[in-house]
Amino acid sequence: MSRDPVDLSPGQLHKLAELIHRQEVQKLQELKFESYAEQQKYLKDAKDARDKVYHVLESAQDMIAQTKDPAKQQIAKDVNDYCTKTIGTSLQFIRSYNTRLTYLDKLKTHSDDLINQLKWLNPATQQKEAQRLALEAGMYKKAALDNAKKFQHFVPNQFSKWLKESKILFEDLVQDNMAKLGFRGAFKNLGDIQKLQV
Repeated sequence: MSRDPVDLSPGQLHKLAELIHRQEVQKLQELKFESYAEQQKYLKDAKDARDKVYHVLESAQDMIAQTKDPAKQQIAKDVNDYCTKTIGTSLQFIRSYNTRLTYLDKLKTHSDDLINQLKWLNPATQQKEAQRLALEAGMYKKAALDNAKKFQHFVPNQFSKWLKESKILFEDLVQDNMAKLGFRGAFKNLGDIQKLQV
């Protein structure tokens, strides 16, 4: 049976972006860089990725708050849903640092463009443009949801297949990760942030 992907609130997405940023900073100790400048670029890019998440979420929410026209309000909600779902997909399913950075950069550019179009739209005098933008925003929202569903089913299935082929029990994997992080006791007794880290 197909389930819809878990929707994370903007606040939860902020926390997840911060957690991923911290993990990327911690990985710095494991990575070898050719130069100090390369190391600084890695840190800057990691921070920029987190900041792009913050920017897109805040811009989309501000757009809803500032839009009073009912026609524009629905478009603003669709753009917000598209941005939120796309960010959720990138943070939850894209493990590659470079791929996620590129994905977020393109999302920021696209969301800024949609928000700017909506800002200058006058539905009373630009009815065809309003219809086009409403259709486009709805299409992006649907595509983001479809994409999230595909990711949600593909990633766990691939991971389960790998575990089965490797003859690794999921419980053993959880215990190994807890030990690496220095957590003691049962997984169910960990705090929410600790569970995410494991």
